[in-house]
Amino acid sequence: LKDGKTRGAGFLCLSIPYKGRALPIAASEYSSRIIAQDKKGKPQICYEALDQLKPLLKGKTIIADREFCSEGNFKHFIAQGLAFAI
Repeated sequence: LKDGKTRGAGFLCLSIPYKGRALPIAASEYSSRIIAQDKKGKPQICYEALDQLKPLLKGKTIIADREFCSEGNFKHFIAQGLAFAI
């Protein structure tokens, strides 16, 4: 949806590895309209999803792609006591 007029949508999926596959454990939809209405950005949506899973994630390493490579994300992971690899 890159025609410059139509608003796009995104889907944040958090998964865990299991026998060589990624099993989804949480998901969140977002779009530019949702972000504008809620007055929060995509990183905040990610943080909220991770915060709900904190008990499950303790002691595990979060593996994220380069989209999450930012100082703000690093600080959030560290503040929450979450191990991570980008």
